[in-house]
Amino acid sequence: MLKSWDDSLPLMRPLSVFYVENDRLHFLYKKIGKGTELLSLLLKGDNIELLGPLGNGFPVKEVSGKIALIGGGIGIFPLLETAKENKNNMVISLILGMQNF
Repeated sequence: MLKSWDDSLPLMRPLSVFYVENDRLHFLYKKIGKGTELLSLLLKGDNIELLGPLGNGFPVKEVSGKIALIGGGIGIFPLLETAKENKNNMVISLILGMQNF
């Protein structure tokens, strides 16, 4: 969950991590409403609030063999980090769905 504005808009925005690089997290999102519009106005060095990780995640360490990673739209982006966690010699098939932009 990310937030980067004052308490006049108290809701945080749920975003998945797209890419992890050293000590940096990268997020990819589509600007749809007021919250993601405000996030799009951030500049390098601006502060954000981060709450997480939340949810169940993917049990990558418990899985081996052939698996399918399935996602659609902006839900495909967290699959990159999941695929990178391939420690058990998994054979990964990606099944992706998206609309034309």
